[in-house]
Amino acid sequence: MNKMKEEKGYALLLVLFMIVIFTLLGMAVLSASLGGAIRSQTKQKDVQTLHLAEKALNESVAIIKAELDGEDDINVDLLEEKLNTEILPIVRNNNVSQSIGNANPVTTATVNPGNPPVIVVKVTANIDGVIRTLEQEISVNTFPDVLNYAAGSEGNLIINGAPYFMNGDLYAGNKLLIKNQAEYIYNSADGKNSTVNVGYPYLDGKAYVQSLDNFKYCDSREESVCTENAYKDINSTSDIGVTTIPTVLGTEKENVQFKPEEDFVQLNIDESFIDKVTEAIEGTANIRTEVKNKFNQGIPELIAYLSGDQNERYFDVQFPDKEDDDIPPFSDVVNTSDLQKSYIYNGNFNIGASGEYKQLIYDETVKNTRTEILDTHYYRSTWFIVNGDLNIENIASDPIEIRGNILVTGNLNITGNVSMDSTIFVLGSTSITDGSIVGLPSSFDSNQIKELVLLSKGEILITRVNSFKDIPDTGYNGDRVNGDITRLDAFFYTDSNAELYGVGSVFWIRGGFFAKGDLMINAVRGNTQEEIVNSETGEKEITFEDGSASTISNVRSRFVIDYNKDIFTNQNAGLPRVKGVNLKRGKKVLVK
Repeated sequence: MNKMKEEKGYALLLVLFMIVIFTLLGMAVLSASLGGAIRSQTKQKDVQTLHLAEKALNESVAIIKAELDGEDDINVDLLEEKLNTEILPIVRNNNVSQSIGNANPVTTATVNPGNPPVIVVKVTANIDGVIRTLEQEISVNTFPDVLNYAAGSEGNLIINGAPYFMNGDLYAGNKLLIKNQAEYIYNSADGKNSTVNVGYPYLDGKAYVQSLDNFKYCDSREESVCTENAYKDINSTSDIGVTTIPTVLGTEKENVQFKPEEDFVQLNIDESFIDKVTEAIEGTANIRTEVKNKFNQGIPELIAYLSGDQNERYFDVQFPDKEDDDIPPFSDVVNTSDLQKSYIYNGNFNIGASGEYKQLIYDETVKNTRTEILDTHYYRSTWFIVNGDLNIENIASDPIEIRGNILVTGNLNITGNVSMDSTIFVLGSTSITDGSIVGLPSSFDSNQIKELVLLSKGEILITRVNSFKDIPDTGYNGDRVNGDITRLDAFFYTDSNAELYGVGSVFWIRGGFFAKGDLMINAVRGNTQEEIVNSETGEKEITFEDGSASTISNVRSRFVIDYNKDIFTNQNAGLPRVKGVNLKRGKKVLVK
């Protein structure tokens, strides 16, 4: 009997113990549930806060765009003041309509002075103590879009192989086509050859496309030759580009963004040429109309008009002549004093080995000055006009120096080493052969290196640049000269198609390259060599460094474009303008 009582007591203790255990388990589950709910709620608020900040940021940019859209021929020099006094106060005081409680984001907007000025918009949103801050930079300018990209095309942008795009963006006005084979032309009667897999390109910035359907790629490991039919849509892949885009372009999917063709601000070479001629004679509306009429009638009519008595105060119509006893030879002029005014030279102007002239140097202040004429939104600037071809030929090791803004009615031909600080408009075509174009140091600060901005209506042909030179192990490091490689300090634009080959040659460009037509870029990584394959005939072929598809770093690409935004400051007076205002948005950055 006693034993039964003892057992009954034990059972009671066991029941009580189980109750305690289940209670603790229940409390643990409840605590976990409450914690999960709190975390879920916090995460939801985090997403809502970020969404709210992004919405406010987008509205702020839309306000800036709306306020500037009505501007025509805005005075860039007064733009900063207008932003600070008229536009940004509206941005700061904007009450964004919200659907998330009563939360109102706080917006700040400031202007960083410069050319162009940069607006910094920062938005902080707070929902129940969950705070997120987004920041975005917007540059405001009156320049055409072509100057904003490391490489681009209003047509198809075709990237074959492994070029490296640094510090800049890409733009494709039609299709962006990428493959891991480069093409090249070398001792072949059959036209172009194709390499094996040499890897894909690498992009540090963004790629602007019309849609993901316009972004296609081909993998030569799957297709022995990437024919037109072998290209696949990024949009048709199972991951919709999330893993494919980093593979074929070296950047994340969010860096591939849409910019419709209608939002692209075009460059018109003819109209820009007319603008600069008008600026050279301090012309306003009526004068520009007359200049345009003469231009449309033909270059002889234009030059005759410019050479008339009405323009003698602006031009020495014929450039200093060696036969004129009152004017020293040009080579002496530039060695004693910098050029101060505009000139027209009738005929082919030859500098260097085949010409009478050894350099072309304008006073740096004169070259960089663009001044508004009495609040008319028309400007004056200084130009050297070549009514013919401009030929620069250097056979010496020291570069020919050229500083000045130049208008060329014919063709431009450059051979050999040149050091330049120039904006050049060319109505004909451009040829650069065995050329090395380095920036000319400023006469005020030798550490400030200028560059060439070349805008050519005809095609730009660049051949035999750093041909078959070995690339140092460090690769492209931003230096003007690295090992045996000299970079090109230049931004190129052509109204035509363009094809560039970083296979035998080494193209290291500190600037950019844009084509109105299709732009094709071919590149491999590492060293290439010419090798004799038939000793009897002397037939050669190109051989490539082993491992160029995978083990060789991007900086050792034979084609590198390092985008140079300093062109807007260094070449401000010579750059083409457009009516209205162009906004370039930077990346949205999560500050906290």
